[in-house]
Amino acid sequence: MSIKNISALRESIERAAEVLPAQSPLHAFVHHNTLHAYEGLIFKEGLRKASHELGAEPFMEETKYLEALNSGRILISDIEAVLSNELLDPDEPVFPGAPTRRAVLMWRLTSLFNVPNKSSVNWWLHEKGYLHHAHSLVGSAASSPGSSQFIHSKRKYLPGEIKRLWENLERAAPLKEKRIISARPRDIILDGFDFDTDDLVKPQLVRLAGSYLDQGVGGYVLPDRDKGFWHSFINQFSIKGTLLPVWLSGLPEDCRSKLAAKESALDTIASVLQFFKVDEPHQDIFFKETLKMLKGWAGMFRQFEKSPGNVPVNAYPATLVDFLAVQLLLEKYAYQYASAKFHFPRKFFHSVMQRIGPETVESAKSVQDIYEGFVTAQAFDLPGRVFSDTQNASRWISEIGRFDSFERRYLLQLAYERRHRHHVLDGLIEHQKFSRGDTVKQQASFQAVFCMDEREESTRRHLEEISPNVQTLGFAGFFGVAMQYQGLDDVAPRPLCPVNRVPEHFVYEVAIDEADAKRYQKFRRVQAEYSVQVMRNEAVISIGPLWSLVLGIAKTPSLILRSLFPKFTERTKKKLLSYSPSRPATRLKLFREGDAKTTTGLYLGYTVEEAATVVEGMLAAMGLTANFSPIVLIVGHGSSSLNNPHEAAHDCGATGGGRGGPNARAFAAMANHPKVREILAQKSIQIPPETWFVGAYHNTCDDGIDYYDEDLIPELLLSKLDEIKTTMARACAMDALERCRKFAEVPVDITSDEAMDYAFQHSIDLAQPRPEYGHATNAICIIGRRGKTRGLFLDRRAFLISYDPEQDPDKSIIAGILESAGPVGAGINLEYYFSYIDPIAYGCGTKLPHNISGLVGVMEGQCSDLRTGLPWQMVEIHEPVRLLTIVEAAPEDLLRIAEDSEVVGTLVGNEWIQLISLHPKTGVVKVFEKGEFVEYKPQQIGFPVNENSENHFRGISSYLGLAHIERPVYGESNV
Repeated sequence: MSIKNISALRESIERAAEVLPAQSPLHAFVHHNTLHAYEGLIFKEGLRKASHELGAEPFMEETKYLEALNSGRILISDIEAVLSNELLDPDEPVFPGAPTRRAVLMWRLTSLFNVPNKSSVNWWLHEKGYLHHAHSLVGSAASSPGSSQFIHSKRKYLPGEIKRLWENLERAAPLKEKRIISARPRDIILDGFDFDTDDLVKPQLVRLAGSYLDQGVGGYVLPDRDKGFWHSFINQFSIKGTLLPVWLSGLPEDCRSKLAAKESALDTIASVLQFFKVDEPHQDIFFKETLKMLKGWAGMFRQFEKSPGNVPVNAYPATLVDFLAVQLLLEKYAYQYASAKFHFPRKFFHSVMQRIGPETVESAKSVQDIYEGFVTAQAFDLPGRVFSDTQNASRWISEIGRFDSFERRYLLQLAYERRHRHHVLDGLIEHQKFSRGDTVKQQASFQAVFCMDEREESTRRHLEEISPNVQTLGFAGFFGVAMQYQGLDDVAPRPLCPVNRVPEHFVYEVAIDEADAKRYQKFRRVQAEYSVQVMRNEAVISIGPLWSLVLGIAKTPSLILRSLFPKFTERTKKKLLSYSPSRPATRLKLFREGDAKTTTGLYLGYTVEEAATVVEGMLAAMGLTANFSPIVLIVGHGSSSLNNPHEAAHDCGATGGGRGGPNARAFAAMANHPKVREILAQKSIQIPPETWFVGAYHNTCDDGIDYYDEDLIPELLLSKLDEIKTTMARACAMDALERCRKFAEVPVDITSDEAMDYAFQHSIDLAQPRPEYGHATNAICIIGRRGKTRGLFLDRRAFLISYDPEQDPDKSIIAGILESAGPVGAGINLEYYFSYIDPIAYGCGTKLPHNISGLVGVMEGQCSDLRTGLPWQMVEIHEPVRLLTIVEAAPEDLLRIAEDSEVVGTLVGNEWIQLISLHPKTGVVKVFEKGEFVEYKPQQIGFPVNENSENHFRGISSYLGLAHIERPVYGESNV
């Protein structure tokens, strides 16, 4: 191929790759907008396009919205407000003498009835008798708001009138366009012969992809993986005597000829395109539809190619071009096999080739729209004769068809989000009456900086209830330390920073005592070798099946104990491990002098000046530039659990799906460095000599806390730290009590100590599919001073980021926060949104049939596509609403930031998040709607006030509204 053709082919594949999931391997799983490829579109249109191209649901089922309406989660006033805002001429009648658009749609949104599919309509009409008697919903619109003027009593339809109503509507119904994609031979063969060539290709391609990407646990891997997937594939199948299914009988000879000709992956792709007669204008859609067959595996190849640093162990040269070449070659053989099997006539062959690629448009009358119009006309008691006027009938069906299931659910989703927005903003505004001022500027007994994570909202609230003199702050959980990190137990380094940041520094953990380190590493190596041996079942290769049976029997008692007595088993294991070499004391190799770099080009640690910049950046962003307490905790977080392949999804999104403990430890070490403090002092940030920063790690699954480098803490502060540890432990116990109310099997009357016991058991129970619900409650992000939210019960739903607008005259700080933390919060929120909306297409279904493949992803059973998104057990209690982002900043400042920042502008301007301005001086709240900020007027005055959080949530498992927490009740702490 010419250089020009190669370039065009690569560009076409790149464009097609945009629809692939950008999901990292399991150990680095990080939340992202599932529809990242559609972010350039307005939210509604992005969902519409994705629904069409991916075959996924865009919103909840209408039954869910009706349940929300019946329970009060949506109010009629919400739907009325949405219709006023979204409809053009809502009070115009559909045709003279007919109900208004508002009335028709209001009834349709609040009345659910079954609509048969296209092939069933005639059966419903004749066999169910719908042509001969009125529908059960006849006259039901009388009780719908805005409809009563049209209906006074149920009509009695005359014989034959119902049938004439249908005939009039059917005759006048307009044509409706339907777009059809026939981009692959498989689609046309399936339609014509009921034979799916994917059933041949998928098992082969899954095994090949899994063997190639395997990270050391598979029993068999492809040869020559260091040379690429395409080279490995043709080498493997060029061997004479290779046993293959009949449809691939010609593949070995073909591979040998490709080896001899040194045919590249791109050459093969070009030849298959020529075989299928796919011309250049249709290549994009052809590639896109082809890659969607196994989009999980294709996406993983893409991730290996684009982000090799996120690969667990071995980042083999996996490229999407190689994957596509193998897939297309297999599809060509599957097509040839089907052609021979069914003796495709030449006419059919040419028909297939002519239809590959383009998107076609078919126009036809929609019998489903006609049926909906038929039932709706009866609901409004419209006599059949009014539809004898063809124009009336056509307008009626057009109006019904305009608000199909997608449009109706979109309007209901807006109402659903509106009710949530009003609950939050009304509570926030009402809470300002109780505001205690700027807590950051007051002297504190100690200060604790947590990740912005919404699970830490409750920890902070309980901590403040127990110790009223504490100051808590929030920041993105990498704490400004964007690093490539390798811990003592890590096989390979990994980035610990937001996914939109590229680390420039490498930090690693070293043991203080070298002898202790060697003993410990030897023990760990033996453990690892045994684990891999068990996973591979290769101890006795010649009798593999027998060895698998022996191992299975040997492991059975352990599995039974793990399932039935998890706490006993875990404690026994820890007791046995206490006799083995313990993990040695360590330090971070954090600082460097000069420009020393790793072989991959990363700086070996930070200079003092770089560290000072990191510390200054976070302290200034939070507004913590004075009045430091003697101890400042920096609390990273993560989650460890036994039965959870998606464990990293419960870790810290701000560290790219890692755990924030190392970042907290690194920041504390930077802030304690004398020369760093000297530089900060020159920038008017005076950290007193008696102040010490302590790094800590909060496990959000078992609610335990670990503290780092305690041996370095000044002796005068040790007793103070002990008091703080006690206070933090009590706060974590209350946090466990609050979140345990969401678990169905946990009694409502447990104590906080019992809740800690349940939390621990969830984390180590092999049979527990819900070790924690993670981000399943996220719905809000508040960026501002803690004084605005301190004492406000937010039900573990709010990301909390500390920001002082008074210390940000040029608004550069808030711009940086929105650019870094904005995508993190939006990514978490939208992945939960889509995984809940469609747990099959966007999520990965239920966890029960999942198997881990090669340590990179999960499959269903032993041979399937890699499942992307979140399992149902993580999202089942989620409320799918776009993130309500409330920023303590003036509207004009937020508009300017959105205009200057592509990331922020896309999320806000295209409505992937909801943006609210809380004016820092006037307190006026404004909502960003349709390109401008509109002042919000509270809908409800007054909201619940409780003595403490426990009184508010005790015994209630469902979502709770905002409330003011009046005072602590747990007994004040000494700190």
